[in-house]
Amino acid sequence: MRIAAFMDEIPAQGGAQKHFLSFCRQLQRNGHIVHEYARRGPTYTFYPWEIVRKINEWADIVFVMHFRSVWIIPFLKKPVVLYLLEPPRSFHERWLYKAYPWWKKVLIQVQGRLDRFIVERYVAHGIANSRFSAEAGLKAYGIFFDVVYPGVDRREFYPEEE
Repeated sequence: MRIAAFMDEIPAQGGAQKHFLSFCRQLQRNGHIVHEYARRGPTYTFYPWEIVRKINEWADIVFVMHFRSVWIIPFLKKPVVLYLLEPPRSFHERWLYKAYPWWKKVLIQVQGRLDRFIVERYVAHGIANSRFSAEAGLKAYGIFFDVVYPGVDRREFYPEEE
């Protein structure tokens, strides 16, 4: 199967991004062809539409990492699996943005509502990395994501020699 793995670039590669990429490596080891796509650079470039076009032409299915990446889902013509680590907390845990100025609160609310609309309308299949994330998805979207616990790649993580 040809799988397009899509994520928006995260400035500092953390555990979430590494975990998503380890899922991609595991899919490759299981015989799938996985191409990774990432939006880099300024938000207002034309480059993201080239990614959408390439994915729609090539992939059988699209694996999307949740962080800032749900914007692409309405434009995809292929089945999507959303990998939910945690929904944007700012629109379901209101206390997080009390210190923000009014204009930033408005932006957060708009982003949250758009995110919720896209996930509720366009996502049929999703996985979460923990029961906590699945329950947070239920609170935010009314969808309970299937839980797929992270495994450990023993080639990458091994005991230190003493």
